[in-house]
Amino acid sequence: ILAANSPEWIVAFWAAASLGAITVGYNAWWTPTEIRYALGHSTPTVLVVDAKRAARLPPGVDVPVLTIEHDLPAAMVAHPGAPLPSVEVDEDDPAAIVYTSGTTGRPKGAVHSHRNLVATVGYHRLMNAMAAAFRPGVPQASGRWLLSMPLFHIASLHNLAVPRLATGETVVMTQGAFEPHAVLELVARERVTNWTVVPTMAHRLAELGVVSGYDLSALRAFGLASAPSSVALQSRLRDL
Repeated sequence: ILAANSPEWIVAFWAAASLGAITVGYNAWWTPTEIRYALGHSTPTVLVVDAKRAARLPPGVDVPVLTIEHDLPAAMVAHPGAPLPSVEVDEDDPAAIVYTSGTTGRPKGAVHSHRNLVATVGYHRLMNAMAAAFRPGVPQASGRWLLSMPLFHIASLHNLAVPRLATGETVVMTQGAFEPHAVLELVARERVTNWTVVPTMAHRLAELGVVSGYDLSALRAFGLASAPSSVALQSRLRDL
């Protein structure tokens, strides 16, 4: 899958899982040269792309290409209610390949098994159960999680898109480039309870200076992930 975040990205992921196939998440910011390397490295059977990324495909791609804007909707209309195939999948079979950043060389494809994904679901269920145990008799409000990081990264795919279906919670997805004011409006409007960002996004939020104009009263947890963050940045965020 070579595309920006969208509901269709997640549909394509589960479609591949239902086939016993392996989803390979390509970095949506890759250049044509980087895409060419990944195509040779992972040798995909089919490419699911959005229009912007389709324009970046290197010439001579000898792989069927399905577009998110046209081909996937057309397939859904053409095959409504199609039965899922019956596929035997072992827990240790590969389920997904997620690429590293490649900061010290070529990106490396990290293989994640079905056991990995099931364990992640179990971890989040355990965390919910522990939260309930610490507050016996207090009803636990269902979480509303903001998905604002790329789905080709485990922070969004493994920690949000996959386990929230199992826990019955809500995922609120941002689309397009990160714009602090627009995202804060979304957090307020959708009553988001949990939100995790990378330090680069956190810096842009800290630059706003104050967020008192937004109703963030539903927000229970705000996290920093994927890269180190300074004590100074953390302090600025607490002061917002």
